[in-house]
Amino acid sequence: MRVKKVSPSATTALIVVAFFLTTLTKASAGTEKVLANFPGAHGGLQPWAGLVSDAAGNFYGVTYYGGPNGKGEVFRVRYSAATGWSECTAYGFKGGKDGAAPYGGLIFDAAGNLYGTTSSGGFYGEGTAFKLTHISGCNWTSSVLYQFGKGEDGNYPAAALVFDHSGSLYGTTQAGGTHGYGTVFKLQLTSGKWTEHVLHNFIGTDGSSPWASVTFDRAGNLYGTTATGGKYNYGVVFQLSPASGGRWIELVIHTFTGGADGSEPQAGVVFDSAGNLYSASVYGGTLSAGNIFKLTKQSNQSWKETVLYNFTGGADGASPWDTLILDSAGHLYGTAYEGGIAFGTVFERSRTSHGWKETVLYTFHGGSTGRCPVGGLIRDSAGNLYGTVLRGGVDNRGLVFEIMGAGASQ
Repeated sequence: MRVKKVSPSATTALIVVAFFLTTLTKASAGTEKVLANFPGAHGGLQPWAGLVSDAAGNFYGVTYYGGPNGKGEVFRVRYSAATGWSECTAYGFKGGKDGAAPYGGLIFDAAGNLYGTTSSGGFYGEGTAFKLTHISGCNWTSSVLYQFGKGEDGNYPAAALVFDHSGSLYGTTQAGGTHGYGTVFKLQLTSGKWTEHVLHNFIGTDGSSPWASVTFDRAGNLYGTTATGGKYNYGVVFQLSPASGGRWIELVIHTFTGGADGSEPQAGVVFDSAGNLYSASVYGGTLSAGNIFKLTKQSNQSWKETVLYNFTGGADGASPWDTLILDSAGHLYGTAYEGGIAFGTVFERSRTSHGWKETVLYTFHGGSTGRCPVGGLIRDSAGNLYGTVLRGGVDNRGLVFEIMGAGASQ
């Protein structure tokens, strides 16, 4: 499969648990605390996605490589008053029918089961959708919900799944489908069996290679991004609306030109309470280091893009990969893969009376502090932020971090 491009120069849907959403009023620079390093030998390697948290405050995520079988793993990071923070393998993929190389993040259901996708492996070698059920301690068992690669159903899912109100799952494949440009799909449980329904096959001119999760609006429409395709082949933001007969109709609401408006978005979208949409592009912008943008629906039903911030590639960072989080005060948080003078940043974009203000909350310096944050963030009630970095740490296999004091005084 094709993996995300990592440019040496400009280089999950994230599920935000309600527990982590708070109001921010004033930003301040934070300090990093490493919660877990992935050990050598049989440990995980390269956590591309961010984290999810259970009700007890344990964190779960995936690594693309490594684990007990070398095919990737689901890991748990847990705090104990006696031992502090520790990491363990909740499930190690075997690379057979259970899948391999989990790339997107995880999601919990109401019963505490975990759901996700693998970007390869499975019966056809082109990825799976899976469910993990807790056994005891750090042991979980996996069941495969769907095997991709049967034809036009899509190949290589690379994003987190999302639930609708009825318990069906929605996601994207970055390749495959009728035309080979990727799909948006639905997995529906009927009589104990999960069945896939392709909601949309991308044809290239309407988008290609959706890497991120889709997001529902209040009316039940789905929104997402594609990294390429569209008129200029720099990606699009799309809307899918349900229609009669189980059909879904796609509308491209923004086509990227590769210039000041952005290029190659691989982040998903988030909505504010007014229905405005926010996301980020990896490249493009005024300095080709990526940007943060807002789309606002106009009276004629078209959408207008406003660029909120252009990364410079310097101290502020460059190349925001993953979906932003939005707090109830309307402030945005995210990670930049590189820049920050060193190896990436955690940032905040806050509203002020003079527009949007950018604050670098933390700069990664490599080595034991980690480098290359690509996954999204989650935030606790004290304003602390949690995430993963792709590289660095004790064995250069990535790590799980907390940025303390990054939130604000109340």
